[in-house]
Parts: sequence; structure tokens; C-alpha cells
Amino acid sequence: MTDIIQGVKGKPRNRKVRDFIEKWPLKVERNKLFHNGKQVIAYEDTEKILKREAEQNGMPLSRDGAFEYLKRKYVGFKKRRIGTWLK
Repeated sequence: MTDIIQGVKGKPRNRKVRDFIEKWPLKVERNKLFHNGKQVIAYEDTEKILKREAEQNGMPLSRDGAFEYLKRKYVGFKKRRIGTWLK
């Protein structure tokens, strides 16, 4: 994720990062990555975000409800990951 943020800010580190940035229009705000106004979440951070959203922000505790809720704010969540976390 840091390679992509650095690539958006300046010169991409390698071809993979450059191709990814060309494919997806990304912006960096407050050292966080955004795509179409939604924050891009790394796979490693999904559990932390799920826990925070469920405890503090009223995320529904069904797989499909949680997915629809998170889809409005974030990019990077999958139904399978949400279902596993809920179990």
C-alpha cells in the first residue's frame, strides 16, 4: 500500500505499481488512498476497520448488510472476508 501511495505522489517504484496506478484513478489525501471518494483498504487492515465500524458506527451484523454498508465508504472488502469475521 505504501508503494502505491508513493507512486501516486511521485514516480512509481516498479512496473506493477505503475500499471496499477494507470488502471485505477487514485488520489492521496491525509496519507490515505482514495478511489472515487471511497477509501481503499489494504487486506491487512480489514479486521481493524470491521471491528471499528461494528462497535462504533452501527454497521449491520449480517454479511450482506455489512457489505452494503461498507461498500458506501470503502473499497477492498469482500463478502467472504466479512462472513469469516462475523463468525
